[in-house]
Amino acid sequence: MVMRQVTDRGLQWVLHSDRGQTANSTDPVQLERLRVDFFDGQDSVRSTLTSKRGEIDSRATTLLAQDSVVVVTSEGDRLETDVLRWDPVRQRVTTQSFFRFYHGKDYITGTGFDADPDLKSYVIEKNLVITLRGTDPAALLEEEETR
Repeated sequence: MVMRQVTDRGLQWVLHSDRGQTANSTDPVQLERLRVDFFDGQDSVRSTLTSKRGEIDSRATTLLAQDSVVVVTSEGDRLETDVLRWDPVRQRVTTQSFFRFYHGKDYITGTGFDADPDLKSYVIEKNLVITLRGTDPAALLEEEETR
């Protein structure tokens, strides 16, 4: 199964799924082994979402990805969680569940994450823990002071 969204801004996303099934045209389509490529309006993939299962409503306005959800950006950042909702109208991915977000060797964990598909602009709701493995904490403080 393949679905795509093209707007006046160009190609936005393409959904691939090994299997899509629904009882009737108004029920959500149940998906197995899905992948969503988010585009920049042209041919460049901004990020890719994968999961073992999910569902998309009949008008393709909301996607719910479940079970081993991973989003990887073109720059190599990576978000992992168990449940993630994609809202194409708001252009946001969100979860209320525990997540782990990798940026290089560093990573952030927490509960509740809201971001654009590039994972550049994001909000973390609670239980934030930052683990620095590749970044010098003093360099972060210096960078913050220059802002």
